[in-house]
Amino acid sequence: MKQKNEQESRVLKVTGLHKNYHLGELEVRALNDLSLEVKSGEFCSLMGPSGSGKSTLFNILGLLDTQTSGDVFINNINTMEMNERKKTRFRARELGFVFQFYNLVPVLTALENVALPLAALKIPLKKQQDESRNFLDLVGLGNRMDHKPHELSGGEQQRVCIARALVTRPSIVLADEPTGNLDQDTGLEIMELFKNLNEEKGQTFLIITHDPSIASMTDRIMYIEDGTIINEEMVVGTRKTEKAISITDQALNFLQDGQEKGIRVSLERLGRVLDLDKSQVEIVVERILRIGALSGYIEDNDFVIEKLKSKGLKAT
Repeated sequence: MKQKNEQESRVLKVTGLHKNYHLGELEVRALNDLSLEVKSGEFCSLMGPSGSGKSTLFNILGLLDTQTSGDVFINNINTMEMNERKKTRFRARELGFVFQFYNLVPVLTALENVALPLAALKIPLKKQQDESRNFLDLVGLGNRMDHKPHELSGGEQQRVCIARALVTRPSIVLADEPTGNLDQDTGLEIMELFKNLNEEKGQTFLIITHDPSIASMTDRIMYIEDGTIINEEMVVGTRKTEKAISITDQALNFLQDGQEKGIRVSLERLGRVLDLDKSQVEIVVERILRIGALSGYIEDNDFVIEKLKSKGLKAT
């Protein structure tokens, strides 16, 4: 019974996900044995730097791309077993999307843009209009329904996108850098809207971002680096002042605090500081070396630092 309840509460489960691209004879691994879960009603985020695999994962979770191997379960249904026709219909019913650049149809009004997913599902016209009005009211645009995108501010356009994402009552909303095209204050307003929709309507959100201040406004942060989830944490404290920080930067901050050239740091100790196991610590160390933040090498389960090149980000 417990296992059944856990399955029922889980909207998204990803196991052993791999995605490889081929550029001529070169094989690029975008996702590497990635696994994660999102429960119904969660307000969580996926944070990582550029090139970490965020966009690739977003496309696969949204059934917009196909993995090389691994499974994606949405509401306990294995999407890898679907053909393209089934994916299209499933995506329209179960998934909501919010994009950085809005993706609104410029010749349509806000109301018509919101109604598009319902039209694709062949919902009767009157119900399309009624539902679209309800969700535009919900996001605070009840008085802007007849305006076209060029007549709306950036924040208003993003609210139209949110209404469009919600209008089918999806199991989960996937938001890819939803504040990336907005100024800071408007971005915070959009995140507060997401949070209110989560708390008042129980809507599940997965926010994909590179911005620590945005990730810190969610309840749980999963960190992605080099195509795999290397850590996760629950966010506590005041949302707008607590700052999330990537695992790589946490490692750099620790290594740079009073350390000099030639120092040895045991991987076990670094793992305790970062709350990572040995294999995850090695991934972080490999990334630090690859991005050139410092130089060094691993010897006898120690990380030997040869030269510190730059400072990481300090949490504030």
